[in-house]
Amino acid sequence: MPRLSMHPYPSRLEKHGRVSLCLQFIVSSGPPSPIPQQDLDDKIEVVRTITNHPTNKATQDSIPKTCRVNSSNLITYDPRPPSKRKAKRKHRWKDVWKGVYLYVKSRYCNLRKKEPSDGDDDDDWVRTISVAFVVDGEEILRHGRAKFDTGNPKNLISPAFAAKFGFVFESGDGDAVLELPGNGRYISIAKVVGRWTGRQNASRDRRFFFDPRFMDAEFEVSNRTERFDVVIGYETIAKEKLIIWSPNAAFTGFRTKPATFDKNEIERAAEKQKKNIQENDARKKALQERKSKLSSSRDDGPNDGLAAATQKA
Repeated sequence: MPRLSMHPYPSRLEKHGRVSLCLQFIVSSGPPSPIPQQDLDDKIEVVRTITNHPTNKATQDSIPKTCRVNSSNLITYDPRPPSKRKAKRKHRWKDVWKGVYLYVKSRYCNLRKKEPSDGDDDDDWVRTISVAFVVDGEEILRHGRAKFDTGNPKNLISPAFAAKFGFVFESGDGDAVLELPGNGRYISIAKVVGRWTGRQNASRDRRFFFDPRFMDAEFEVSNRTERFDVVIGYETIAKEKLIIWSPNAAFTGFRTKPATFDKNEIERAAEKQKKNIQENDARKKALQERKSKLSSSRDDGPNDGLAAATQKA
């Protein structure tokens, strides 16, 4: 039996003489209040008498267009036309699908996000590597910015980055281990031995190929602050075969040959550079001697004149 409650609006007759039930009785949205059984029977009897058919068998054709019968055979009031009702349902489904789309899109974007690339867009020879040193019996691991220099034979490390591992170096003159362009020299104040490895260092054009292992290396400590934390020289690059195309599934016979360096050409270049440094040092020495002679002649000039004047007097 449907639960009905009296509507506050007055009743009206339609053109067919049928009382609008939707204006007289609507379904209670909340929990029903206790109604005496006698009053409830009287109300239902009035409805049956006026409408000429029982309320629990009402059909959509027997009620006004502004009312409808739901699945529980209850009459509900909806002043909008059926077209508007369908449009609302479509609008609700549209909002639902929109929410689903935004959720799926956000999840997809999160899955697409990757760790920042270790390669630099402007310089493909710069990588982020992991370096480990044993200090006081304990291995310490740090991440640093590395420059792979094919024109430099040695592995270098800046003193600021080495200090992060707990190394303490004595200040001193150091030894020149490299001849730099422009007749410069790289002074090394210490040498440290450690391990390093690439950290997801596959670049776009796959210029470097790092194995998933740590590689042993010696690093010369600079006596000044460098631009990079670590510099990997061509000796390590050639030894570890970092520029060789060696896919995991390739056979040994189909891999490219290891990169080789002409030792004679390197020795000739080193001798030429050494000769240029000697010539430059000779020019500097000659210039210093010339400056010292000029300064001594200027200092002796006024004294000689004063001595001559004294003798005449």
